[in-house]
Order: sequence, then C-alpha cells, then structure tokens
Amino acid sequence: MKNLFTILLLILFTNLFSQQKKAIPEIFFIDSTQVSTQEFRQLDPKTVSLATVYTDSVAVAMAGEKGRNGILYIETHAFVKKRFQNLFRKKSKEYNKKFPDSDSDKNTVYILNDTILKEIDYGNLALIDEKALKSIKIIGKKELKNSFSIIDKEYGVIIEATETEKK
Repeated sequence: MKNLFTILLLILFTNLFSQQKKAIPEIFFIDSTQVSTQEFRQLDPKTVSLATVYTDSVAVAMAGEKGRNGILYIETHAFVKKRFQNLFRKKSKEYNKKFPDSDSDKNTVYILNDTILKEIDYGNLALIDEKALKSIKIIGKKELKNSFSIIDKEYGVIIEATETEKK
C-alpha cells in the first residue's frame, strides 16, 4: 500500500509538472522537516492529512535554488492534530480544560460548520488557522443526543470557521 501511494503521487506530480514543463519535485517535507526521497517513500499513506505542492518562487523561498523544481509538503495526522489542538487550547479555556493532552479527546466528536466529522477529519481541521477560526463550543452528551442524535460520545466540539483554502 505504501508503494502504491508513492507511485500514485509520483504519477500525479509527473503529469502535473510535465504539463508545466517542470521536473518532479526533488524536495520533500513531512511535518515541517525536510526528508530524503527514501524517507518519503516509507511514509504510510494512511497517516497523510494534507499534501501541498509548492512551485516557482514559493518553492525557491522555502528551499533555495534546490526548490526550483518544486516541493512536496506533507502533513501527517499526528502533526495536524497537535496543531489544531494547540490552536483550540489557545483560543478556548473550556477546550484547554476538557482536553489537556493530545489523547484526551478520544471520546469526542468534532462538528465543523454544522457538519459532523464521523472520524476526526484531519484534512478539514488542518485548514483552520487563527484567521479562519470563529468560535469553539464544547457540548456534553445530553446536548449531543438532542441536537445531533449522537449517543456514543461524551463530548462534542462545535467549531465555526470561515471557509479556508489549501495553502
């Protein structure tokens, strides 16, 4: 499965960059750390939340002249979860109190702009930053049942955010 993911990404980027007459990215970042091609190939695709290709001046600004062929920037579930939890803790004392560490939200459902995220939807949550975040509200089991017909979770985290675009 890992190799299939790598092959699919390389095919996608080959097509993308060949249409633009550019080479395939040679620089890979995983969770803000530059990694080798070998490390990239070992990445479990099931852990990827977000993949972004940077090109042109943005790529050169990030990696110098070596970035001229583009950069593939990947964020994993663990990285994204840590980032959005830190943001939510910073913006909500109630969130900080209820979920003081990364695993304390295991029996929680996230609701983003009135959409129930059945599993933690790291891709959508990854796009929320300080500018996009409008509000966070924690609700308990009773309100979850009454408002959303959810009976198997202790808490709901209701997030209101403006629409975001991938960076």
